[in-house]
Amino acid sequence: MADVRNQGLSEQRADVSVSAGPIITGVHTALVDVPLGQRTITDSQSSVQSVEFLQVSIETDAGITGYGFNWNYTRGLRSVQVMIDDCFAPAVLGKSAFNRHAAWQAMHATTLVADDLTRLIDTANAPIFGIDKNGKVNEWNRK
Repeated sequence: MADVRNQGLSEQRADVSVSAGPIITGVHTALVDVPLGQRTITDSQSSVQSVEFLQVSIETDAGITGYGFNWNYTRGLRSVQVMIDDCFAPAVLGKSAFNRHAAWQAMHATTLVADDLTRLIDTANAPIFGIDKNGKVNEWNRK
């Protein structure tokens, strides 16, 4: 069982088995670029003017919302956001919020499919372009 700081919520979870419990009904992401203001981080090759933060919120049918955050000084969290939105979120919707193993298995299965598709695209004999739901090219092979 996860360590929950809210004592009331912890008591509610104590009697629930791992496979039962609230069902995940929504997964939302927000990518925020926060300027560092007066302090810029520099090294010999780059200068960092802002920090990216990725917030992930998971909603359940019981009205419980969980939050997770990640940050990075370099650009790249947008690709993580796309992976969560397009692969992981659909895989965990409808799963029990308390059964982390089932959620992990569902997310892991999507990465296996993504790896297979990447290999297929990279070894194709003709140019292949992937387009996201907004019509932007987001994947291409090396041909």
